[in-house]
Amino acid sequence: MDLKLTILTLQISFTFILPLFPKLLEFYRDREAPSLTEPGPATLLQTILAGLNRYKAAFSRPIDSRYDIVLIGGAMGSLFSYGHSSLVLRCRATTRPQPSSC
Repeated sequence: MDLKLTILTLQISFTFILPLFPKLLEFYRDREAPSLTEPGPATLLQTILAGLNRYKAAFSRPIDSRYDIVLIGGAMGSLFSYGHSSLVLRCRATTRPQPSSC
């Protein structure tokens, strides 16, 4: 019973951060906007947004840019949840978890 409660508590606590991903992306997108006019290598966020815009351009109907952040934030949340879930499963599968891996 305690193990189920612990896992439930961990799942709930790790989902609190998920709504923050789109806001974090908006912050960094707006912060990087002035650097688009300067020469230099593109950041990872700029590269992802450029790729997403090329993908959207393939459709005949225009897609609003306000959904870009939501899409990327959802993908980040999925990766975050997947990483957390695999960590919990790995720790449960080991009979003697190592402090460095769990």
